[in-house]
Amino acid sequence: MATLNVKFSSDVEAALDRLGAAMGEATLRAAGFAGADVIRDEVVQRAPVRTGRLKSDVLVKRLEEKSDGNARQTYLITVRAGRRKYTNNRRNRQKNRTGQSYAVTAAFYWRFIEFGTSKAAARPFMRPAFDATRQTARDAITTKLRDKLREFKQAAR
Repeated sequence: MATLNVKFSSDVEAALDRLGAAMGEATLRAAGFAGADVIRDEVVQRAPVRTGRLKSDVLVKRLEEKSDGNARQTYLITVRAGRRKYTNNRRNRQKNRTGQSYAVTAAFYWRFIEFGTSKAAARPFMRPAFDATRQTARDAITTKLRDKLREFKQAAR
């Protein structure tokens, strides 16, 4: 077994510490969102239009339980699920429903379009969007990291 001990000068150690701070969790999050946004935009473009609701409910979500600070950031591109609140407008105030919530229907039917049912063929739009933009997303991540590194270099001068 071989061992290698390297001693850096204090200037190099300080620069490495600053580089670690520059390429920390905030930088990884920004880069991850840049890549995920590229894929989300392609999913929105490919989503079928019936009412337009599905396109407006596609979102990027950071998975905190699978993200590991400075080492890894994990993102999910999905369709909004759950309930929404009625907006505070004249019609909803007249019907006394401001502040109340209603079920979102887009999260219900997107699965049937993507994966199909026993009576309807699948018309996937999410997976093909991911496959088509994989390299573009990588490029966006790389560009974001490169920009953050340039900012770090300029701040160090």
